[in-house]
Amino acid sequence: MVVIDRTEWHFGQTAVNVLTVGVAYEGITFPVTSATLGHGGGSGADEHTEVLVQFLRAVRPDQIRALVADREFTGSDFLEMLKEQKVSFVVRLRTGRPAGPASRNWSLPAQMLARTCRLQQPSLLGGRQVVVRAETTGVRIGLKRLEDGSFLILASRGADPESMFELYRQRWEILASFAALGVQRLRFGGDPFELSRTGSESCLAFLP
Repeated sequence: MVVIDRTEWHFGQTAVNVLTVGVAYEGITFPVTSATLGHGGGSGADEHTEVLVQFLRAVRPDQIRALVADREFTGSDFLEMLKEQKVSFVVRLRTGRPAGPASRNWSLPAQMLARTCRLQQPSLLGGRQVVVRAETTGVRIGLKRLEDGSFLILASRGADPESMFELYRQRWEILASFAALGVQRLRFGGDPFELSRTGSESCLAFLP
């Protein structure tokens, strides 16, 4: 399992913004490649592609069960690159992102497709779907209504559709990696070298 994510913190007024790709294993993600961005705030498809290309020099696409990513990593160019490189993926869609069947000339905001979902009951849309601005990359879409009434909407290609929600859960393992490196304590104004808790306790403190 491979996870890509971004973390940001500040030293005074200076933003430190890092993209990381790593291998998730038994509750933590081991960083393999990373890139420090020259700006604060969100990252773009070009930056995602660059750091992933570095990763693929060390790990072949056929060795990857799935790449898992949050809503920041759903740019059309990045999804097309994953398709071209034959990298299976599971990514979360923003609820307002339009999606619809690949065979029809219509789309709806993803949250509208999920409106009939029962609480905590995942479901799959039938057949191949596309998301707007990434129409050349056919996906399977999974839908789930969470406890707070919000929606978890996933787009998957190459991975087992029935397992996409379980695969996506492993995205949180990169937060354990950030915590172990002290990044999360820095983000929340803490001391990255504070050792009053064990490493595992520190990691768990930042998992949702």
